[in-house]
Amino acid sequence: MCMFGKLKEAIENKAFRKFFIRATLFSYILIAEVVLLGLLINFRGAKLGIKTVFSDFPVNFLVFFILFFLVMSHRGLFKVKPLENLTRKKFIPFFTLNLISVFSFYGFTQYLINNPATGAYSLIFTVVWWLLGLAILVFLALSFFDISYIGYLAKNKHLVVSGILALLFAFLVPWNWFKPVSPSFATLMAEVVGRIVTFLLSIFMDGVSYVPDAKSLPTLIVPGFTAKIGMSCSGLSGMVLFAVLFSIFALIEYKRLDVVKVLIALPIGVVFMFLANILRIFAIFMAGHYVNPTFAMGIFHRNVGWVLFTAYFLAFIYITYPWMRQSRKKKK
Repeated sequence: MCMFGKLKEAIENKAFRKFFIRATLFSYILIAEVVLLGLLINFRGAKLGIKTVFSDFPVNFLVFFILFFLVMSHRGLFKVKPLENLTRKKFIPFFTLNLISVFSFYGFTQYLINNPATGAYSLIFTVVWWLLGLAILVFLALSFFDISYIGYLAKNKHLVVSGILALLFAFLVPWNWFKPVSPSFATLMAEVVGRIVTFLLSIFMDGVSYVPDAKSLPTLIVPGFTAKIGMSCSGLSGMVLFAVLFSIFALIEYKRLDVVKVLIALPIGVVFMFLANILRIFAIFMAGHYVNPTFAMGIFHRNVGWVLFTAYFLAFIYITYPWMRQSRKKKK
């Protein structure tokens, strides 16, 4: 079934539509709470005896979980158990506990930052910190889904496997851990991106300039906003991540896919991922010019990458999947 057929099936399926709306609200609120905490707290200032990028982990986990779950369960995605109606009596108590957990998490983390000697390398404080973070997730989930429905979802093997893979990827391969094999190649790619973005920006506004610097990073200047073009702008992280996730998808679906078509689709996807990265850098500079530099280099810069990557990856899979599937003759 093609992507448009799946969308039609989703629209006509009341149980899935209800689940999708509720799951979307849950995801948006969770992301909003994580982003808010990320803006208010310098997480790297809290030393809890474990080395991890606290501020990146929740969002990374959620993104990877959504990607893995949609890819692994796309064929039977719309066959979900009907949900009970959401009432104020069920929603308000658990959502109140969720908000209390958010404020408690904020206060506890601030305490650890202001009193580093108290919580440094303490197992107890580490456990309490993670339990408060878990409480945010649990109480928010219970606000939208009752315990029996969460148990039903937990029995879904795709859900469990997706969660395990998402934990693995979120811990081991955060976006900023994709260090390029060749710094010189990454620098070259970043320069290509910078010059292309400069050309695109010059179409929409005057006063755009690209200033190369042999000793430091090149600078891209637009009216009211200036930023360096570093290796992270090269797009290599997204290209590598796309190749890895696409390969995992191909392995999961290998019995149904034509190997030759998969090998053709992979490099095409990587190339378009590079173009998506150009769009990302372009959008950051447009935001810096038309909104303000703080917004562009803050919350927008932090989130536009994973939003764009998720949308592109899912669209690419659902568009190319019908084409990559083996013909009936080959299956026989």
